[in-house]
Amino acid sequence: MHKLKAVLGALAVTGAAILANPGTSAAVDGALSATSPDGGAYGSVYADFTSPFYVNINSIYINDRCPGDGVRAVIRFHVRYNGDAHFTQVGSREDAGGCESDPYRGATHWGPTNRKINDFGITVCSTNCSGMTYRDNPHN
Repeated sequence: MHKLKAVLGALAVTGAAILANPGTSAAVDGALSATSPDGGAYGSVYADFTSPFYVNINSIYINDRCPGDGVRAVIRFHVRYNGDAHFTQVGSREDAGGCESDPYRGATHWGPTNRKINDFGITVCSTNCSGMTYRDNPHN
């Protein structure tokens, strides 16, 4: 019985640690990537937070992987402002040439804003969109 209590106690501690840190974001600058659920699009960026109010969006890459469905690959940029429960879309880029074209590559930024940016994230879309992949702003 003592061993069972010890195992249950360890499981409870492990479960609490997982709930406290779900692993969905990181509070550092870095790469983000996602694939649309249908596999028709892949995108990535490098988020570089320079202040609580500004994020450089570098190394943007979006590629239409086909299968020649006529749907453009899109990468959408989102921020979650301090005090907001939800993300707000603030821009996007697309591979407009379809599956025969070269992927889109570029860079942009968001800010400065008058509100603190808590998180920056991306979704990648083809016939439907990926879940949000995001990073926390380390300046907040």
